[in-house]
Amino acid sequence: MEYDPILAIARNELQKYMGGVSRKIIILHAFPRNNYRTFDRIVRWMAQKMAPEIIDKKVIEPLENGYNMARQRYEILLKECGSKCEIIDYHDIFLNPKTDFVRYFNEIGLHYFTRNHHLTPLAFEIVRPHVRDICNKFDEI
Repeated sequence: MEYDPILAIARNELQKYMGGVSRKIIILHAFPRNNYRTFDRIVRWMAQKMAPEIIDKKVIEPLENGYNMARQRYEILLKECGSKCEIIDYHDIFLNPKTDFVRYFNEIGLHYFTRNHHLTPLAFEIVRPHVRDICNKFDEI
């Protein structure tokens, strides 16, 4: 990892921010990408009574496609940043504890993310308390 060119670029950018930010840097942790070819089929699969655990695996790109490496890079950056950085980790927020897999939709098939990986209004309401907690920490600084 020490010779990883992507990590080197990220370190360089983080150093620039650390020099100019007086309070906190909020970092969005790596999150598995959805497979755009299957993402629009979630509602159809739910209507066909396909098990949500099977759908989970169909809508996320294989984790070997860079996700695990990205998480490792972010962990290194967070360690180097120390207390100046806060993390928002969608992985933890949207993790289905029964399957240990990230869930991209709720129990009736409404999506948490758009095809372009943006939060839907439904997901924003789920994430809001986590963001609020981070913002409340600003008062402690």
